[in-house]
Amino acid sequence: MLQDAPNMESVCCNIVDYATFSHGRNLNGTGLHKMKSAAKFLGIKLGSPENSMVNGMRLHEKIPLKSPMSGISVKVLFEFLHGSPSNEEIAYLAAHLALKSIVGKKSYSRVTKEFLLCRMAGFVSPKDMPELPEYLKKYFLRWHFDKLKCELTDRYGWLTYGRYTRGFFVSRELTLKKLIKNVEMKRQKFRKEQQKKAQAAALSEVLKELENSPTP
Repeated sequence: MLQDAPNMESVCCNIVDYATFSHGRNLNGTGLHKMKSAAKFLGIKLGSPENSMVNGMRLHEKIPLKSPMSGISVKVLFEFLHGSPSNEEIAYLAAHLALKSIVGKKSYSRVTKEFLLCRMAGFVSPKDMPELPEYLKKYFLRWHFDKLKCELTDRYGWLTYGRYTRGFFVSRELTLKKLIKNVEMKRQKFRKEQQKKAQAAALSEVLKELENSPTP
């Protein structure tokens, strides 16, 4: 649904219809009764339950069941629907939702710039994305991307850390100290494993050379 951004009216209306239809599927009653009950449960007022049901059904048929999912509060959703957010504010929200879809239930995760931008654009992976939307292209530049990361911390509580690695690590569950500790412990473990593999490979070569060398 983020593929329609920065048209937030389309994005937010699709989110409302999809969420309401999705919740209503598990309720008893007719289609319209389900939609109205789901909307009441979610605290949403539908302008046209009939149109929302049709659009929600369309989105369910269009979007694969195993697609990456995120979540947004009703308050934030309607702030962006009825407000006049700038393209920058839309990008920050898209980045927040993208990170939620990437991290999922994990306490932290590694993210690359390319992967984050493709999720911000509403695609599963870079290979699925035909072209980055115009309003997101500037975030390929380091200054704008660094500002994006700062805004993710200030606005949405994401902590970031990166040192000698491709991409960076993010978390909203861990403290910054715990995030750094986990990353560095994982790095040390990886380095030790690489050293062991290198030693094992070297030993194997030496043993083969000794086996093939003539006996003195």
